[in-house]
This record gives sequence, structure tokens and C-alpha cells, in this order.
Amino acid sequence: MSWGEVPAKLQQYALEQYAPTGADTTLLNEYGVQNVADVPEDRRADFEADLDYRLGACVNLKNSTAKRWTL
Repeated sequence: MSWGEVPAKLQQYALEQYAPTGADTTLLNEYGVQNVADVPEDRRADFEADLDYRLGACVNLKNSTAKRWTL
């Protein structure tokens, strides 16, 4: 993912059904920033990796829950 895609992914994470309430804000707070533009360049790769991991976990949970209902 390019850094330009991060704001959209962060918004998607915030709207995910299985994401915790305030998930986007929590992630930003863990990096000591209030918005994506404030993430220091030397921490952007870590931020992207954390975001991908968390978003992926939500999607996997959603998919596994959906499969349970269709079996």
C-alpha cells in the first residue's frame, strides 16, 4: 500500500463492523498523533503494517462469522 492510501484504509478500519469503537483514534494515539499526516516518516512503515494487520483481523473475523451462518 502506498502512503496515499492510508487515510482511506484508516477510514475503512473505523467503519468495520468488528473494529473496536474509536479504533482509528486509538491507533493514531498509539503513535502520538492526531491525524495521518502527522505520523513521522520514519514510523510510517510501522503505522501501515499495524493498520493492515488490524484491518485484516476485522475482515477475517467478519468472513469467518459469515461462513458460520452459511454452513
